[in-house]
Amino acid sequence: SLPLVTANCRITATYAKFSAQNIATLRLGLTTSHQAHHIRRNYCVNNFFINFFMPRKIIVIGTLHAGITPNNELKEVIESFKPDQLLVEINNDDIVKNDLSSYPPEMIFAFEWAKSNNVKVAGFDSTIDVFREGVTPENNQAIIEKQKKLIKKLSWKDFNKIKNEKLLDVDGMDELTDKDKESAREVEMLKNIKANIIESGTVVLITGTAHLNFFERTIKDAIFPFRNSHSNNV
Repeated sequence: SLPLVTANCRITATYAKFSAQNIATLRLGLTTSHQAHHIRRNYCVNNFFINFFMPRKIIVIGTLHAGITPNNELKEVIESFKPDQLLVEINNDDIVKNDLSSYPPEMIFAFEWAKSNNVKVAGFDSTIDVFREGVTPENNQAIIEKQKKLIKKLSWKDFNKIKNEKLLDVDGMDELTDKDKESAREVEMLKNIKANIIESGTVVLITGTAHLNFFERTIKDAIFPFRNSHSNNV
């Protein structure tokens, strides 16, 4: 697994005949009846378009890998949103092959929770290997151990917050992964989300906290309940 934390967007609009009151419920922040007609927004990341419409509600939860996110706490968070679908940071091909052993424990737990509770579940992880050539599992584990020492009294939820996102930056991280590959991986993850997300209902997306900045930029209507930014609170 990776350490605990590890494109320009173009907007277009189409029109529809909704009342201003209805539009207000779509959380688009539109104030006039003319503006209220602009209800469709297409988000483009490296030519991948994602159309997010209400009443679909997308909740993004950031986790820490390597056993730092307790299953019981994650279960409580997931169940509080009563999801119609769970999206987890696992590759769908590995789900089909039932080969989940290499994934973070909280992702495996979330997947198994969904299956046990008859909740739709899909994976969105990329197949791109972001490690630099020559990096060993021992190198990766050494970084994880350094990060664990920095967590102290903070919880995994605290690392969703912008003010804490640099706390786990330790010496050696830049030598561990390739930044270009990391960017390509996130774009592929977004593409996979588009391919698997349901049309309506509540979707809980579970990802490593390192990806929160990317998803906050590219899934504009998503709610980040532990992020404490842009009024993303529930």
